[in-house]
Amino acid sequence: MKNKLLNPQKMKYILALTTVFFSISIAGGNSTYEFLRLDISPRASALGGNFIAMIDDPTLLFHNPAGLSTLKNNYATAGFFKHLLDINLGYGAYTTNLKNLGNIGLGFIYINYGSFNQTDRYGNQIGSFSAGELAIVAGISKEYEKLKYGISSKLIYSSIAGARSIAIAFDIGGLYTFEEQNLNIALTLNNIGTQLNSYISFKENLPFEIKFAISKKLEHLPLRLNLGLNKINESTSKILDRIKNFTIGGEFNISENFDIRFGYNNEKRQEMKITPTLDLTGFSSGIGIKVQNYRFDYSLISLGRIGVLHQISLTVKI
Repeated sequence: MKNKLLNPQKMKYILALTTVFFSISIAGGNSTYEFLRLDISPRASALGGNFIAMIDDPTLLFHNPAGLSTLKNNYATAGFFKHLLDINLGYGAYTTNLKNLGNIGLGFIYINYGSFNQTDRYGNQIGSFSAGELAIVAGISKEYEKLKYGISSKLIYSSIAGARSIAIAFDIGGLYTFEEQNLNIALTLNNIGTQLNSYISFKENLPFEIKFAISKKLEHLPLRLNLGLNKINESTSKILDRIKNFTIGGEFNISENFDIRFGYNNEKRQEMKITPTLDLTGFSSGIGIKVQNYRFDYSLISLGRIGVLHQISLTVKI
């Protein structure tokens, strides 16, 4: 029975099924390992998703490795993401500074898609199978005057109903900071890589993406605005379509120990909105609470009538 499930025809069905889950997770996708495009941290998702121009956060390891150079302390962080359809995602990371090498980070991302019923051609249940993926990430960052630059590598493992796939990928990022103006400009090339071992006989593409972002802290208001563009490498016949995948967010520094965040992701709204009526699809919000060396972050992402997503994380300054 198990061998029947793993023949090419059945595998194509399973891969199509998981692609649906990937699409739900990130509002559309046409490659494998789409979990790499998820908004890993609650701080990032609360700000709309594009986080590459932000600073002083260990989860930049997953978004823009160049941002590791903005960390002034060692950090350990872990988070959990409750997704739709009993899909769960979690991550962990540790960052430190090595004097002669630069700032480095080590971490992992995992996603569990749950269990599914295995049936024969007549619809009779004959068992169950599961699906999950894991990425182990290592990054390094250095700086030259106002420019921070970094690279991270990812070893990716995926298992679907007994079929396995392995891939390797790299992120390359740059971050230019204007400290006097409280302005950051960032550009990243994410998920440059290839499959080393495919599910079946043909190799699939990784979710390669070029991102751009600007963040600016306002002079007379305790607010940092963050504007980003995703998928700017995506081919399109219309120039305006290149800017439709924008995100915008803001972080209010209410006090030294409390932040309020809001965001909007236009890509999610365009892909996930299912009715013409007004709703909050694509909007997000969150908070950050600091107590001594600990920071707790929470975010809520609205998918309109489909539901809401919750993320939590804990970061420790070591």
